[in-house]
Amino acid sequence: MNLNIKNNLNYIFKNFSVLFLFNSLSLIISFLFNIILLSLIEQNVYGQYKYYLSIFAMLSIFSFSGFNEAYLRDVSKKNEGTLYIILKFKLKVSIIFLLLFLIASLILFYINYNILYFTLIVCVFYIPYYVFDVFKSYYSGKQKFRKIALINFVKNILIFLVIYVFLKYVEVKNGITLILLYLLISSIINSYFLFKIKKEISKSKDIKRNNDSLEFGKKISYLNFFVLLLGNTDNLLLKYFYDYKTIAIYSTAMVFMLFIKSAESSFISILTPIFYKYSNLTETFRKNYKKFLIIFFFSTILAIISYFLFPIVSRIILPEKYFESIKYANIMIFYVLMFGTMNLMFQNLLIVNKKLKKSFYLNLIVSIIRALLMIILCKYYGIYGLVYSTCFCYVLGLIFAFIFINDEIKKDVMI
Repeated sequence: MNLNIKNNLNYIFKNFSVLFLFNSLSLIISFLFNIILLSLIEQNVYGQYKYYLSIFAMLSIFSFSGFNEAYLRDVSKKNEGTLYIILKFKLKVSIIFLLLFLIASLILFYINYNILYFTLIVCVFYIPYYVFDVFKSYYSGKQKFRKIALINFVKNILIFLVIYVFLKYVEVKNGITLILLYLLISSIINSYFLFKIKKEISKSKDIKRNNDSLEFGKKISYLNFFVLLLGNTDNLLLKYFYDYKTIAIYSTAMVFMLFIKSAESSFISILTPIFYKYSNLTETFRKNYKKFLIIFFFSTILAIISYFLFPIVSRIILPEKYFESIKYANIMIFYVLMFGTMNLMFQNLLIVNKKLKKSFYLNLIVSIIRALLMIILCKYYGIYGLVYSTCFCYVLGLIFAFIFINDEIKKDVMI
């Protein structure tokens, strides 16, 4: 095995216990934050908060997030100086977008004053939230994984405490105010650490700045464009056809589903470093197929157990007005455990073996089908339409992932 790869694997395993601890705590804090939020604010306010948060997430496509991946690659090659080129480009694009967004919002202001309120928040915090977060790529490239986990952990605690204290003393009538607090804390943290890494880079005596970072960053950003756009359509559809209360019920179900999905992702990250020691995808698959079968078996058992236990446990946690969310969450959790685990495992196989285009096409196809199904089914079946669209795409994603991997294995055999 290549010495550098071996050293990297040893580093990851040595630090995994700390990473897992911080990531688990961050996950639990985020989950508890959403659960407590349900009992402190009205359904309409919570639904509005989730609705505008979805829009803000969708707007990330204009920040060219692919440049974060490009900078991670540069830092790993000891080319930290490209930060200035990347920041300059991202700032220029973001400013143009924000100007256009502000003009459009001013034109539409007569429809709803919330549009202008949200726009002003976006204009203030968009750059520090989406552009300045490039510092994470710097620390990832330097293999300071524990530092990133610790930063995320502290950030989640601060967000939890600030919003909790705020809601205890102030009656919030507008969900956008919660987004303001969330973005304020995140932006302060991002700005601080960006300033910190800029000082570190400026002290470096050997800084290279000319390479293909811009082209690589643009390529990744364009590949992610439709996936990011289509991935946040659910709450927008519910608002178009229904109301904020419906979004609140659906979003509560999603809190449970995303918690399980994130925990699942953390578990799979244990195995991912092991895949790097194999020379190609065929060898990786054949050497680990027994592990895949065991994981599928246990995830199936867990899915069946959770299907019967979750409705009982969730009634203890949730306020009564959100009990309707339980039936939707139960269906999605079952499908996430039954099919999502292996789907994510196979996607990681593609990424580890540098089949990025295959992974992108897989996500794009599934995202398009999911969005189309949601548009068709949401009007007539409401939340059930969104739930079954998502569940169907977990099954479809697993089938496509297996087909793509099988196709790559055939190519390796022919070679």
